[in-house]
Amino acid sequence: MIFRLLLVILAFSYITFQTLPVHAESQTITAKHTYFMGDSDSKDQARTLCFLVAKQKVLNKAGVFIESSSEINSFKLSKDQIKSYSATILRVEIIEEKFRFANGVNSLMLTVSAKVDMEDVRRRFTEIDSNEDLKARVNIHQQQILKLEQQIQALNNMLGLASERTKEQVRKDRDAELRAYNHLGAERGEGEVLLIVPRDYTQVVMSYQKVAAQGDAWAQYNLGGMYAEGKGVPQDYTQAVAWYRKAADQSNVKAQHNLGWMYAEGKGVPQDYTQAVMWYRKAAEQGYAWAQYSLGGMYAEGKGVPQDYTQAAMWYRKAAEQGDTWAEYRLGRIYAEGKDVLPH
Repeated sequence: MIFRLLLVILAFSYITFQTLPVHAESQTITAKHTYFMGDSDSKDQARTLCFLVAKQKVLNKAGVFIESSSEINSFKLSKDQIKSYSATILRVEIIEEKFRFANGVNSLMLTVSAKVDMEDVRRRFTEIDSNEDLKARVNIHQQQILKLEQQIQALNNMLGLASERTKEQVRKDRDAELRAYNHLGAERGEGEVLLIVPRDYTQVVMSYQKVAAQGDAWAQYNLGGMYAEGKGVPQDYTQAVAWYRKAADQSNVKAQHNLGWMYAEGKGVPQDYTQAVMWYRKAAEQGYAWAQYSLGGMYAEGKGVPQDYTQAAMWYRKAAEQGDTWAEYRLGRIYAEGKDVLPH
């Protein structure tokens, strides 16, 4: 299976510069990475996890090529501006994958490539630097991708160190982020420009605010998250609820789920399990696994609805069928504890 994603090159200060042909107009760059699979990793999960690292390797190499190219002098940008944007937008392609089993361990090796075209670099830099709205859109999209990649890698590292007591929860969180990452790539498609990596959260908030004010649901959802977490702005659950609600009213499933959670926890609004159930249900009925799991929990605990293990099992099952391991666990507990569940 070939993944084609538009990805931005990150120009990090720690990159070791190599001798590269500065006169070249284009170059195809390759990198490899091997991922050793955990017991519960599917092939698709392993592919995504391996790709994250392989992609970063090829982007680092590409960044060296772009910054060392004499063609960079044609840009009317400072060195800091070049670094703070991204060197260019690339298509990163998996050109070879090899699954193997050795010494009791499954592994996957990916070879990825990216073609750096300096003519395209010039064009993209000009487009982004001259269009403030484009800068804002690019900023939002790249922040989504960057945040998900960081969370996925952190959770995957935690999974290897987690105790048996916490492993299921960590796996559930990681798998949810993997699904969100793949969904984001499929939703945006290859035609979108990707964007500038922000220097700080204040810049991110400013970009979100500009696009959110224009009615973009994803920007509204992300702005709500910044207020909820206190990133780039003082933590303010009331503002978080307000922005989540704007996105939720546009049927953004993540905003609907998060708004439900705010009601369930009494963050920014009086605690109201009935409202929590309503928002969880809106997202769950659109197929969002995390909301299906949360709604199942409300039925299991009798919060906002009469306690109903049949309904709990139904919603847990829907999430479990999407690979939510924590929902699988909760569903198993219902049956193991002999709860009164009508036949499905």
